Amino acid sequence: MKRTTSRASHYAATMAIIFSILLLAGSLGQVGVVVGIAGTGAGTSLTEVTTLKEHSLIRIDNDTELISLAAAEGWSGNGTLTSPYIIENLEINATGSYNGIYIANISASLMIANCSVYGAICATTDGYPYNYGAGVTICNVTGIMTIKNNLCSRNSEGIFVYGLNSSRLEDNTCDNNDHDGINLFGSTSNVIDNNICSGDEDNGIYLAGSSIRNTITDNICCGESNGIYLYGSITNIVAGNQCKSDDHGILLGISGNCTVSSNICGSETLSGITLECSNSSVVSGNTCNDNSYYGIFLDTSNNDIVSGNTCNDNSYYGIFLGGSYSNKVKENVCGSNGYYGIYLYSSWSNTVSGNTCDYNDHYGVYLYSASINNTIQTNTCDGNLEVGIFLYSSGTENIVQGNECDNNGHYGIYLYSSNHVSIENNQIRTNGYYGIYLYNESSNNTVQGNTCNDNLATGIFIYLECNNNTIQGNTCNGNSGIGIEILQSCSNNNIRGNTCSGNGVGISVDTTGVGNNVSANTVGSTSGNSDWVWFVAGFVIFLAIVLAIFLVMRNKANPSKKRKSGK
Repeated sequence: MKRTTSRASHYAATMAIIFSILLLAGSLGQVGVVVGIAGTGAGTSLTEVTTLKEHSLIRIDNDTELISLAAAEGWSGNGTLTSPYIIENLEINATGSYNGIYIANISASLMIANCSVYGAICATTDGYPYNYGAGVTICNVTGIMTIKNNLCSRNSEGIFVYGLNSSRLEDNTCDNNDHDGINLFGSTSNVIDNNICSGDEDNGIYLAGSSIRNTITDNICCGESNGIYLYGSITNIVAGNQCKSDDHGILLGISGNCTVSSNICGSETLSGITLECSNSSVVSGNTCNDNSYYGIFLDTSNNDIVSGNTCNDNSYYGIFLGGSYSNKVKENVCGSNGYYGIYLYSSWSNTVSGNTCDYNDHYGVYLYSASINNTIQTNTCDGNLEVGIFLYSSGTENIVQGNECDNNGHYGIYLYSSNHVSIENNQIRTNGYYGIYLYNESSNNTVQGNTCNDNLATGIFIYLECNNNTIQGNTCNGNSGIGIEILQSCSNNNIRGNTCSGNGVGISVDTTGVGNNVSANTVGSTSGNSDWVWFVAGFVIFLAIVLAIFLVMRNKANPSKKRKSGK
């Protein structure tokens, strides 16, 4: 009984202390708020706590109003770069109003710090840009602004900046706003750093209206549509951010000359990084895994460099180029994607080099629909379930050279109805069917200097009306079937200077085509990998023996027929 009484007394005393603290805070009219929100991971980290003072809406339209209000409020600073005016530690309920804090047309320097602003709504008519429904609105300010460590939640816009230059937006939390967490329009050379923009219905961070030379770094952006969206804004840097959204992690629309680097964009996002009509940008060192469609998507975008990215485990493609030309896609890792590692659709004059495209569910590298004049070189395309490198209806000066295509389920390199392709100096081994496969009117191609060894069927197979191809200087050894085979109405092909040893059959050319030239090839022993040939031959011999025995036994069983016919 004494122990129980003691516990009850201790609990009652503790609750009384907590209740007294709450009453004291309420009597002072102050509210606790987060200060120093860390942007190093998903969620919010509370590093220290301060108190906020409830305040009415703030609206400043010029320097005179700023000086007057600063004096009345007792704000520190004098408006210089080294001693800006400071608005801090305020809680502003802007419910039903068009702005919580509105600053416009000033030349003085100003800091807004440690404030909580919520509830602002956009005017239904003539709202832009002055009544845009932002927690904090900055318009046409020529002074230097610092917007730091604020909480802007449940507004139409979290922070809206119009015509601001050389300023900083950092360590803010802008969440659950109806449109954007942070919105910059027509603003130049600003730094947007270490903010958390989550649960915003449009974009976490949005730049538009020719916002140029801004730096967007180390933010966490989880917008409903896009994590970070740049529209009509060039020469910006987007680096080190974590972006997850329903559509695009990072989207550049008509925004060229940008650098997008070292971001993490993934997990159920439509595409990790998308460039739409955005040219001459660099997309490097990003991690774009586990997206619902693509890791990186270039849509009608040209002269971009996509390098050193990791694009694994996406539901469709690691890297996708659609209608894009003169891009360099190099040294990326695109593995275990649902369809293809790298996909070029109607894209031309691109260089795809030094990439690792292994273990994709269909193809390592895929060119489709008149993708012409591309160079596919020094890539590693191993272990894909179907094909290492596949060109479908994509010819005219494509070059496939120096690649490694081993251990793919069907073919190492496959051309379907593709012409004028150069396939040179590739290593193609231990594929499930053919090393190199030319099919269905793939003509005027050059297959030269490749190593096609130890494939489970044929080293190089040319099938179905493929004409005027040159097959020379290749090594096709140790294939279980045939070293080089031409079959089914293929004409005027030139097979010369190849080495085919240790195959079931060295070189086989059927007679349905005309004008094929087979010359100066080295065909060595066929004993190394001829089990299937011996199997077929043995089976044929076995059938012949069975048939002979059957005929002998039938004659013995019917001797009377022979005598009757003799009469």
